[in-house]
Amino acid sequence: GLKVGAERGTTYQIWAQDTLVDGGIVAQEDLLTYSTPSEIIRDLRNGTIDVGLMGGLTAELAVKRNPGLQIVGESFNQ
Repeated sequence: GLKVGAERGTTYQIWAQDTLVDGGIVAQEDLLTYSTPSEIIRDLRNGTIDVGLMGGLTAELAVKRNPGLQIVGESFNQ
């Protein structure tokens, strides 16, 4: 199934748990948590995860620095 990464203890992790896991979209074992956004970006690049949840500015910087990554969806803040 789809593997999702989120920074541990953040709004992104809570949203992923409440919406994706509890909603039956993603299996619990496919929600991976990380200490930093850099770890999420690393695992996106190496294919360990399919989706990374992070702040908009962090995501924009990651896309600029990592060809092949892209932003999908909308910000939580909108």
